[in-house]
Amino acid sequence: MTHAVHPPPHVHLDLPPLTSADIGVRPLNLAVVGEPINKLQARILNRLREFVALKGGAVRAVPEPNTLVLFPSTKGVTEEEGGLFSLPSSIRKSINAVSLATVPRLESNTDFITLDWTMLCNKATQYGLLAIGDAQRETPERVYVFSMEGSHKAVEFAGRNEDDVYAELVDRLTHLAGAQISSHWEVDYSMPPSAWESTRVPQEIIDTGKRLRALGLLPDVLLEDYTTPRRAKEIRLFLEVSGLTVGNMSAWDESLNVMQITGSGFDKGNLAREQIVAIKRVNDARDGTIVWAPPGARRVKPSVESFDQAVAFYASALWQRGDLPNGGLRELRSKLHDPHLLDALNDHAPFFRSIVHLHVWPQKVLDSKRVQFVNVDPQLCAHHSSCGTMPLAMYSVEAMLRGLRQMPNDAQIILVGLPNHGLLAASKFRLGEMIDQLDPRARLVEFADVPQV
Repeated sequence: MTHAVHPPPHVHLDLPPLTSADIGVRPLNLAVVGEPINKLQARILNRLREFVALKGGAVRAVPEPNTLVLFPSTKGVTEEEGGLFSLPSSIRKSINAVSLATVPRLESNTDFITLDWTMLCNKATQYGLLAIGDAQRETPERVYVFSMEGSHKAVEFAGRNEDDVYAELVDRLTHLAGAQISSHWEVDYSMPPSAWESTRVPQEIIDTGKRLRALGLLPDVLLEDYTTPRRAKEIRLFLEVSGLTVGNMSAWDESLNVMQITGSGFDKGNLAREQIVAIKRVNDARDGTIVWAPPGARRVKPSVESFDQAVAFYASALWQRGDLPNGGLRELRSKLHDPHLLDALNDHAPFFRSIVHLHVWPQKVLDSKRVQFVNVDPQLCAHHSSCGTMPLAMYSVEAMLRGLRQMPNDAQIILVGLPNHGLLAASKFRLGEMIDQLDPRARLVEFADVPQV
């Protein structure tokens, strides 16, 4: 029988709790490109500018790096506009963008994820604000906040103080677009070709993708489903986004002592061998990863959440070895800047052997002895952050560490619920074994659509 290897007893440290600002959420710098086309847009823009400044941000006259650029939409949601493509290529990749559109009403049967992705693709922005109401009035009924994760939170105006509503809208945009990026990447071409040819983990990931597709848990989402082929090609070429975010898979490769993960934007249910990448380590700046590949290999962008999952594997190794005696995020953050971080893997492989990210919600755990559900810390996640950002990485790993501390036995899968986003599943099992247990037919957990909070 295999028993859990637990770290030393919990040591209480009287330290102030970390907040979302401590893990990379920063006040917005906002620039507006274009003029409002109606009274409703004008009012929303003016109030957003006001609350960005009140919350410690800055309103810029022109776009510059590390700015959220807001584009008032002059056309319908299904019509293309310039968005990021209207800006110089030198700054496109160093900014975030949000489109602001208005419509008088929506049908009761509206598919909000489809509406979300349709708007973002056609407006060429990472985020969107869709105001519902009379264009010639100053107060909408509600404003939907869209992101590329499929988030579509409705912020209602009825019965609320208007100042409170705009403060919430700026807070939500800040957590999305004001978050430190953790998706930088580079390639180290020093892997021996024989090592890459002999590892079997990529095939394990490929097989898992096919199974998850068959189970309906990992759909194939293409840009062409929401915009024209020309716009889809532009997004792929100039923004390096090859698809819409629907999930990913990673596994620890004991033969190479690295994490293997899906590449970014590929059809996860029909992966090719070259679309799996090995992550050698996190980078020196601790805001991204180093891909490890043999000489001459195709350059493949890793999943935007590679940093998150690499840190989760490393954290589970540190925890198992006893190097996180308090089991908290503060200790882990200090370890991430330790040049000897990977020494933890020399004598202890990570406790986790597999991680899956899905855009569904664990509605109900039916067997708590085998599946453990963990909520993220609301102090770290007042509002959700986007894929590829430091806050998302840190609050998801913090939840996984709490799950490890509370785990009564090795047989559990830890499920972390990511608000407005989906879930992370991590376990000591190989990917195939974990999917056996996540299979709805196993009756261990029931899945549902992701709630918007």
